[in-house]
Amino acid sequence: MSSAAEEPRMPTGCDAARTAGPARGHEHAEDVCAEALNQVQAFLHNELPMWQADLIREHLSACEKCLENFDVEALIGRMVKRSFAPPPAPSTLRVRLTALRVHYPFDE
Repeated sequence: MSSAAEEPRMPTGCDAARTAGPARGHEHAEDVCAEALNQVQAFLHNELPMWQADLIREHLSACEKCLENFDVEALIGRMVKRSFAPPPAPSTLRVRLTALRVHYPFDE
């Protein structure tokens, strides 16, 4: 996977959010958490519309429980990604690439 794809960013960073103090309690309905957790993979893979990702970021900035769950999911995703080497290029592609010859105007 390309390094250009960025992981979703929390509003203040995970470490800063954890130290934000008592305002980070669980003062909302459980269904809000359930909806956020249902979207965790889509959020982590940047597959949500911006408005929906913003709602999840807002929820994560207020809910320590969900932030911890998202952190665990993100860590697992990074570990899985590292454990799989990219597949080798098909032999036909390698042959085609080695057969290519680049012509530069100054070489003529």
